[in-house]
Amino acid sequence: MAAPAKNARESAGAEKQRHSRNNLKKRDRCAELEAKWLEKRRQADRQSRTSLLTLNALWFAGSDVAVVLIGILSWLASALDIPRVRWSAVAANSTGVLSAVAFMRVAGWSQPQGVVLLVLFVAGALSALYIRVAVTRRL
Repeated sequence: MAAPAKNARESAGAEKQRHSRNNLKKRDRCAELEAKWLEKRRQADRQSRTSLLTLNALWFAGSDVAVVLIGILSWLASALDIPRVRWSAVAANSTGVLSAVAFMRVAGWSQPQGVVLLVLFVAGALSALYIRVAVTRRL
């Protein structure tokens, strides 16, 4: 009877060794994957530092273009007496107000450009609704 108990202990020991080897393999695989990910991240960082256009720069330029386009749409709404243009300008300025409030919330209500954007978009919406500029034609 001592023999089966000894075999059970040996098989339990072999099972523990097998599990520990599997765990080591898993850990090595995780470390290998993490090293590959870090290398890719370093490569992307090096590339973004050498590139003229970074994601942040493109985002900044795109948001500036959007503000300018909303301003042009507001000016057209004031200059032309077309209801669709007027309501498009009001919708665009309303979206601008929401984005300005979201920006101020994300920035912790501490950035002055959020307030400036808010004032610009509210003024644009009000001008699109209430102000009509006389457009003269030159021949």
